[in-house]
Amino acid sequence: MKNVLIKNYIELLKEASEIRMVKLPEILLPAPKDKLRREIELEIKKDPEQESSYYLLGALDLFSHKAHESLLASKLAIVPFLISFFYVIWIVFHGAPWLWLLNPVVIEVGAMFSLMLKMLGKERNFGQILLVEAIAVITFSCYSAIFIRLVFYSGFYGLYTSTIKEFSLWNLGLSLLAIFFGWHYSKAINKLHYFLFTNKYMGVKELGFKL
Repeated sequence: MKNVLIKNYIELLKEASEIRMVKLPEILLPAPKDKLRREIELEIKKDPEQESSYYLLGALDLFSHKAHESLLASKLAIVPFLISFFYVIWIVFHGAPWLWLLNPVVIEVGAMFSLMLKMLGKERNFGQILLVEAIAVITFSCYSAIFIRLVFYSGFYGLYTSTIKEFSLWNLGLSLLAIFFGWHYSKAINKLHYFLFTNKYMGVKELGFKL
């Protein structure tokens, strides 16, 4: 399938496949459902034997205007928040600066606020775009700080210190645990990044320059 709308729709389905919701907000779609339905039906007419087209057609029923955007935003933000929260509690308890405690707050509030603004479904002027992107960048800066410390310092550097410098089975286990949670953390961040920066919300254009 060469249609850009359908390509964006397929990418959306892949990213949304692990989100546990009965219905997803219709605003996530790259175009109105009727338009997408027509495009998919055209693909079916061109190649009636392509089973994936029928799946795409049926998957449109997963999206509804009655689905709650706030529920989706909370599901996308909850995993990074929880990992960040418990990790900073641990490192602050072991001597890290208390300012680390601000990271989970910024991550949760920033992610929720940015996602909700993205899902308003209205064309935004330049000032509104700048606001959303600024909040998203600050949020991802906090994500990056947590990820780097969790994976590279507590994880890989911890492996080095607990096996080569001074062997410690306890610290070795903690380092492996940090890498394990870092992997889940990166998956959650990548998914959040998609919905903040990549997904085309109902074809909304963000090219206005009115202040």
